[in-house]
Amino acid sequence: VVNFDGWIELYNPTDHPVNLGGLRLSDPTNGEGPWTMPLSMGIVPSKGFRIIWFDSNNIASQNAPFQLDTDGGSILITNGDGEEIAREVYPASYERTSYARTTDGGSTWGVTDTPTPEETNAGIKVYTRQLAAPVVNQPSQLFDGVLNISVDIPAGTILRYTTDGTLPTES
Repeated sequence: VVNFDGWIELYNPTDHPVNLGGLRLSDPTNGEGPWTMPLSMGIVPSKGFRIIWFDSNNIASQNAPFQLDTDGGSILITNGDGEEIAREVYPASYERTSYARTTDGGSTWGVTDTPTPEETNAGIKVYTRQLAAPVVNQPSQLFDGVLNISVDIPAGTILRYTTDGTLPTES
């Protein structure tokens, strides 16, 4: 099953495993949760990672029953007594990118086009700004024959495109 909903990755910087069962997850900025994680969530191993999916279709009991807001929000994890374990603010999202720590457990975050689910973030490239979208002189349309198109792009950039609907690559 392919899941296109949002997800977060937890990293455990300690020397001991952390049991997620019974912890509560919420997005207080957007009024979501708290959701008590089931015992089946398992553990985050020492120096290890664990993905939590946010669900819009009730796919699995281990998926949080709300979505991350594409306009941004905050993630809060508390224990059963309501004591804060972790809190992080997340920004508005960009299509085909992830908001990630630049180093595992570090405090510097950035946007990357290369997510590393359940793997180290060491070596990822992060971006500090989003360029303006290209300006195309023709609207999206069906055509039969020749269509001349002009595209203005930000200075210093390279435009990559395909003609078959596939996602462009660097090559």
